[in-house]
Amino acid sequence: MIEQFVSDLTFEGQRYAVIVRAPVSSGIISAVHLPPLPEGYAFYGAAQLPAQKTIEVFEHSLPLFAADEIEYKEQAVGILTGDNQATLEALRKDITIELEPIPEDSFEAGRTHTLFDYPIVAREACTAGNIDAIFETAASTVFSSLKIASQYAARSEPFSAVTVFREDGLDVYVPTQWPFHVRTAVAKATGLAEEAVIVHPTQTGETFNELLWYPSLLACQCAVAAVLQRNTVSLNLSAEESRAAAPKTPEMIIEHQSALSDTHSIAAMQISIIVNAGACCPLIGTILKQMTAAALGPYIIPNYRIEVRASKTADGLIDILEGWGDYYVSNALENHINKIIQDYNLSPAEWRAKNMPDDYSAIFSSLFELLTGKSDFTCKYAAYNVFNRGKTDKRDGRWRGIGLAAGFQYSGCAADFTYTAELTLDVHNKLSIKAEPAGSDLKKVIKKLAVKKLDIAESDITFAGLTTADMNESGPATAGNTVGIVLPLIEQCLTDLQDQRFRNPLPISILKSTRAPLPDVSQSDVPSLDAPQSNVPSVENETGKNRVSFISQTPVACIIELEMDTVCYEIQIRKVWFACRPGKIYEKKQILNYLRKNIAAALSRTAKEAILSLKADDAPSSYSEYRLILPTEMPPLSVDIPERGNSMSAFDSCALNILPAAYLAALNQILLRVSARIDTLPIRTERLFKALTGKK
Repeated sequence: MIEQFVSDLTFEGQRYAVIVRAPVSSGIISAVHLPPLPEGYAFYGAAQLPAQKTIEVFEHSLPLFAADEIEYKEQAVGILTGDNQATLEALRKDITIELEPIPEDSFEAGRTHTLFDYPIVAREACTAGNIDAIFETAASTVFSSLKIASQYAARSEPFSAVTVFREDGLDVYVPTQWPFHVRTAVAKATGLAEEAVIVHPTQTGETFNELLWYPSLLACQCAVAAVLQRNTVSLNLSAEESRAAAPKTPEMIIEHQSALSDTHSIAAMQISIIVNAGACCPLIGTILKQMTAAALGPYIIPNYRIEVRASKTADGLIDILEGWGDYYVSNALENHINKIIQDYNLSPAEWRAKNMPDDYSAIFSSLFELLTGKSDFTCKYAAYNVFNRGKTDKRDGRWRGIGLAAGFQYSGCAADFTYTAELTLDVHNKLSIKAEPAGSDLKKVIKKLAVKKLDIAESDITFAGLTTADMNESGPATAGNTVGIVLPLIEQCLTDLQDQRFRNPLPISILKSTRAPLPDVSQSDVPSLDAPQSNVPSVENETGKNRVSFISQTPVACIIELEMDTVCYEIQIRKVWFACRPGKIYEKKQILNYLRKNIAAALSRTAKEAILSLKADDAPSSYSEYRLILPTEMPPLSVDIPERGNSMSAFDSCALNILPAAYLAALNQILLRVSARIDTLPIRTERLFKALTGKK
C-alpha cells in the first residue's frame, strides 16, 4: 500500500475528470446536450465505452454509465475530461440531460409509499416451533420497533482515483480493500489484459468496509477516460458528491414481538425486518443471511419466526459498511431486550445471564461483573428508575439514565475467498513478508510477532507486495478476515520458519494459503464462542448443507451513562464502560487504541452522523450539518479486553454492534415519565424534544 492519499498524488501531464450524473431518480435518456467544449476536452458516455459496459460485483451487474434508463438519482451518465478542474466544473453545470418519463413512474407519483410497497428482491425466513399457538395463550407480550436510517460513513478523503496511461497498460491508484477486484473490473472495462493493469492501493484511512467494490466502479470510469484520451486522468469527487453518489448503509425497520413466560423469559419471538436495498445492493443476499443467522444473539429463544425482506427502490447505491448485517439485528435485539427489562422492572445484567446458554452465561456474567463493578451500575440504574418517574421539569435536578447492552460481533466473509502468506528469510537473516491483505496496523503486529519468534531486528523486516503486480492474489481486506485469518496464518508461517532455520540452509521460504471457512452449525447442542454452532438459526448454502457465514464470535458488553440538559435537550455522555473478549491478543495496546477509535466512531454513528433525506422529518437541512463527534465531546472511556482462548477473532466493529443499544437504553430511562420511546437511529435532538414535550 502507498502511504499517501490518492487525492495528494500528482503526475506529469495529468488531466482531470468529473462525472456527469443524472439529476432525477428515473427516466429514459433521449439526449445529452453538451456545451461547446474547449480544445482538449472530451465527454465519454455509454456509447464510447471500449469494452464491457458493466462492472460485476458479487453476481450483480452495475452499469459504468447509464445507457438508456436512469435507475437512481446521481447515477453516472458519462465522464468529462480536460486539463483544468475549474473549467470542468463550469462545463458540467451547463450539460443538460433530456429525459422521457417511464410509463411505470405513475407508481412513484400520487401517494407516499412505504418500503413494503416496492418490489421484493431478496428474502430469508427461519422458523422453530409453533409460535402462533404460544402467542395465543401468552399471559404477556412485548412489542418494539427500531428504525435505522441510511447513513454515509465519514471518510478521511472524498472518493478518488487516478489512472496513469502506459503504452502497454495502466497503473491505477485508488483506495481499496480489494485491489484484485479493481484489476479485474478495469481490465474488462478497457479491454486490456489483467496483467497489463497494475493496481496501487493507496491510504484508506479509517474504513467501515465501504471500499470493497465502489472504488472499482470509480477506477473503471477513470480508466476508460484514460484509455480513450491516452493520457493520465485524475478523478476526485467533492465531499458533497461523495455523500450524494457513494453507497450508503441500508435503511431498515426491525420489529420484535415476544411472548413471555411466567418467569419473564422469552417463550417465543417474532422478528420482522424490511431492508431498503436501493437501486443496487450487491451484497444484499449475504446481508439477509447474516441478519437471519445473528438475529437471536446470545439468548435462549426456543421458538421463533424470523422474516427478512429487501425492497428495491430508487434510493441509489447501498452497501453493508458495518459488519455483514449483524450490526442492525444486534442493536435491534438489545433494544427489544431493554424494553422487556424496563416494562417489567427486571435486572438488566441478571436477566441476560439467566436467559443465555451456560457457556455464554459464564462469559457474559464475567463481563457484566467487571463493568457493573466499575460503573456502580446496579445502584445507579435503580436510583434513576425511581427518580426519573417523578421528574416533571428542569427544576427537578439532573436527568440521567444508564443503559447496558451485550452481544456478539460476528466475524464473517462475503464469499469463499483464499488468503495467502509468504515469508522468506534470506542469507543475511532479513525477513521479507508478503501477506495480503494487511493494513498498516496489522503490519505493526506482524513485525512484533516476527521479532519475538525469530529474534531478529525490526529493521530487518520488510513487506513486499505493494501492487497487484507483486502481491499474492487474495480476497478483500475486511478487518474480520485480516485479523481472524491472515494473522494466524502468519503465525503458522513464523513457527515453521523457526523450526527450519537451523535445520536447513538459508534462504528459506514458507508459503501458506487458507480459505475463509463457513463453519458447520450442526455439530453440538452447546455453542462455541470460537466456532458458532447450533444456537444460531441455520442458513442453507448452495450445496443444501446448513451453514452460517461466521468464523468466530466476539462477546461484547457495554454500559453508557447519559445526562440530559433540560434547557436545550442536548445529551451529554458522562462515561462509557466497554469490555470484549476477542480471543488471542497479540498486541494489547494496539487493540485498546483501536477500540477507543471504534467507540468514538460508534458514538458518532449513534447521535451525530446523518445525511440529507427529504423524506425524514428529523433529517438535517443540509450537508453542512454532517459531522463527527468532536474530541472535546468524547466522554471518559473505560475499556477492558480480557483474553480468551487461542484463536483470534475480530473486534473491528464490536462497539457498533451494541453501543447504540446501550445509548438507547440510557436515553429511554431518562424518558420514563413519558409514554414515548426513542426508537430510531441515528438519534436526533428534535426527536428527544418531541418525545418529552408531546409535540408532533
